[in-house]
Amino acid sequence: MIEIDVIGNEEIRRALARVVPEFKRKALQAGAQAAFDTAQREADRHTKTGALARSVTMRPQGNGYVIGHDSQIAPHAVFVHWGTRPHEIRPKNKQALRWPAGGGFAFAKVVQHPGFEGDPWMIRARDAAAAAILRIARNTDA
Repeated sequence: MIEIDVIGNEEIRRALARVVPEFKRKALQAGAQAAFDTAQREADRHTKTGALARSVTMRPQGNGYVIGHDSQIAPHAVFVHWGTRPHEIRPKNKQALRWPAGGGFAFAKVVQHPGFEGDPWMIRARDAAAAAILRIARNTDA
């Protein structure tokens, strides 16, 4: 049996024990920030009021972060992200639906929504996080 003992082995182990948690912290922060920034930017492409982009959240959880949507700000986020099938829209609390049209308003008791293919920007945000983590892993100065 061959054994190799590196002189200073304990110092190397202690140094690695310090470096690995710092690398993990930097990588998780960079990945979370990249995901958050990408999600906000991509969600903002689907907005008139800014609510969808404002609904994107980033919060620490455990040893990492959770990037998501605040459904109180943009309850429609899931439908824009994953899409919808064609469906009927009916008023919930009024007798008619109303929307701006031609300098006034249009009214209807029922509207046939054609559906929406969806735009999964959170998937792109996930990919941006992975790319940011890989950039840090490849950087020898990290």
